[in-house]
Amino acid sequence: MNNMKVLMCFSVCFLSFTSCLSTKKLIENDFLPENNISALNGIYENITVNTSENSITEQSLNVLLFKMFGRQNRDEDYEGKIIIRAISDRKIQVDYIVNDEIRESQKFKGEIKNNFFVIKRKWNLLGLPPILGFYEESKIAIGLSEDDLLYVRKGFYSIGGLIFFVAGNEEYKNWHFRKIGD
Repeated sequence: MNNMKVLMCFSVCFLSFTSCLSTKKLIENDFLPENNISALNGIYENITVNTSENSITEQSLNVLLFKMFGRQNRDEDYEGKIIIRAISDRKIQVDYIVNDEIRESQKFKGEIKNNFFVIKRKWNLLGLPPILGFYEESKIAIGLSEDDLLYVRKGFYSIGGLIFFVAGNEEYKNWHFRKIGD
């Protein structure tokens, strides 16, 4: 029994201090001018802009930011707008507004890496993945392109197992949102 507690403690500590998602894969281009987080300040549409044939369409920005994991409601609400404000060099305030009413508001901690604001990772752990359980992680990078499109890149990682039969998945997706005001 003590060995199981040690193994569980080690797993939680290991997962707490490491990240399975690669920040290098998350960040592809330079976007924030001169690493200036206040460049993100603005009002953005809540639905994606189709910028190329490879773009993922019809994703709401509020779902990307406020629901960190992949189990998102398919009946998404594309109404309203998103307001982003830099609070400090490591924190932004995001408000989801519909009909001049704040529906959701949250502060996100992160850091600027290669001209992107990378929101600190979120993770869930249930059980012990190699034996019985799962681990999932999500990380978001936000940048602003020269033509004022908010570039959101989200990485997902999940692993689960049953008696040492382990399977995992890692994926990265891109979305673009139009800036509609300051």
